[in-house]
Amino acid sequence: EAARGVKDKEIEWYEITPDGRRGARQTTTVAVPPGVDSGMQMRVQGKGGVGDSGAQRGDLYLQIEVAPDDYFTRDGPDIHVQVELDVVTAALGDTIRVLTLDGLVDLKVPAGTQPEAKFRLRGKGLPQMNANGRGSQYVHIKVKIPTQLTPRQIQLLREFRGDDVDVEEDDERRRPRDARFRDANNGEASHSAAAAAAIRRLAKYFTSNGEARNANSSGG
Repeated sequence: EAARGVKDKEIEWYEITPDGRRGARQTTTVAVPPGVDSGMQMRVQGKGGVGDSGAQRGDLYLQIEVAPDDYFTRDGPDIHVQVELDVVTAALGDTIRVLTLDGLVDLKVPAGTQPEAKFRLRGKGLPQMNANGRGSQYVHIKVKIPTQLTPRQIQLLREFRGDDVDVEEDDERRRPRDARFRDANNGEASHSAAAAAAIRRLAKYFTSNGEARNANSSGG
């Protein structure tokens, strides 16, 4: 309601009699403009208390209080959201769907996105009061680190790190790193290529493993 405004917002209050007592219950509808925020006031003419004999009624002043939202966090005309990514998506990049005030939109997450990265969606915030245009929506990235890994996933992650490890061996018994990673001429390039290949295999494994689990669940 604060973002889009409300054409006929119903409100209710109790009149205050000239001697300060609570009077009859009253209701009316008001038009709430888009972009209102907590602390703002609205005046409704002629809906206040009864004046002296022969005098017109006073005005009713509404104090705006915007309830917090579970997903959107407001900062003036701007809004902030948090989106969680898995490690593979953060490393390889992808296009994700993000909820905005206008519905779902595509957001391209580049490869190598770091935890706490922030992306800006211009014009996806709230309307600016007494100004043209809208604020922005800021998407804050949270990278989810897996806490339970299969032996195959552990092996792929070690390959990404540059280890040449047999997953059957004890964690403390690691074979030496591949000699190509220690080569002075092309070690860095070889490591980068191997790491990229390892994380691609990791992504493929996570995806296929997830599909297999879903298939098993569906089959009972």
